[in-house]
Amino acid sequence: DKTEHVLWRIDNGELDGYRTKRIVLMIGTNNSTADTTRPWETALGVRAILDRIRAKQPRAQVVLTAIFPRGRGEDDAQHAAARRRNDETNAILRGFADGRRVVWMDFNARLTAPNGWTSKEMFPDRIHPSESGYGIWAEELGRLLRKEARR
Repeated sequence: DKTEHVLWRIDNGELDGYRTKRIVLMIGTNNSTADTTRPWETALGVRAILDRIRAKQPRAQVVLTAIFPRGRGEDDAQHAAARRRNDETNAILRGFADGRRVVWMDFNARLTAPNGWTSKEMFPDRIHPSESGYGIWAEELGRLLRKEARR
């Protein structure tokens, strides 16, 4: 999905009719696929999503997850430029977290190979995590939730 698709769903009832304690949000890599998209544009889309969540679910804490890494290296023509845009976007998104209402979660270092890029085992198609990648996401989310519960 792209940020605009999430916004459409929120505007069309996705968060209506219930109250939630926490929402996990990881969005933006599909926005960065186009060479014409700038990181600040993707960040504005994420900011709009956060604002809509706040309006529809004012008591919910949002766990804002860094956009996942992608690509096998600088010579990966399909993904290297998008990866750079994602990294720049993540630097902006981190600033949206206040540690209370919006909590930043970045475990990308656990998802990459020693060279800093994705491996075939962790990202078989260079963009979507494998079962192992999703397992790491679950571990990190569990760690964060336990930490929050101790507060």
